[in-house]
Amino acid sequence: ESFRAFQTYVKTYGEPLRLPYVSQYTPQQLYFLSYASMWCNNIRPKELIKQIEMSSTTPYKYRVNIALSNFQSFSDAFECGSHSPMNMTVNCVLW
Repeated sequence: ESFRAFQTYVKTYGEPLRLPYVSQYTPQQLYFLSYASMWCNNIRPKELIKQIEMSSTTPYKYRVNIALSNFQSFSDAFECGSHSPMNMTVNCVLW
């Protein structure tokens, strides 16, 4: 839903201004980078295994990659090819 709201904003008000150091990204790409950065972490492999075994929540890496690889708008924004791991051939529509 938030991506749809973002798209509506862009259609209504135009593309937001971009800072020079991120000018190579489209507004849609920046949206997804912002989403992914919320879940950014650095976890050791042993800790990741422990988290998977003991926690009922999905590790951050998978929260981002699985969700976005099933979101066609993400694949379109980053022009992910049909064989890219971030462009699932069979999508589970989450949004």
